[in-house]
Formats: sequence, C-alpha cells, structure tokens
Amino acid sequence: MEYVLFNHTIVMKEQAGMQISILLLSCRLWV
Repeated sequence: MEYVLFNHTIVMKEQAGMQISILLLSCRLWV
C-alpha cells in the first residue's frame, strides 16, 4: 500500500514538472 502511494506521488511530481516546463516554454515563445 505504501509503495503504491509513493509511486503515485512520483507520478504527480513528474506531471507537475511537465506542466511547469511547458509553461516556461510558452513564456519563452511569447517573449
């Protein structure tokens, strides 16, 4: 159970990192 929860948090962090990098890319495109 703990392993599943830990794995889920890693996936959430990766998705958040993807969204942040996409935001940075879009900001650079606008600038």
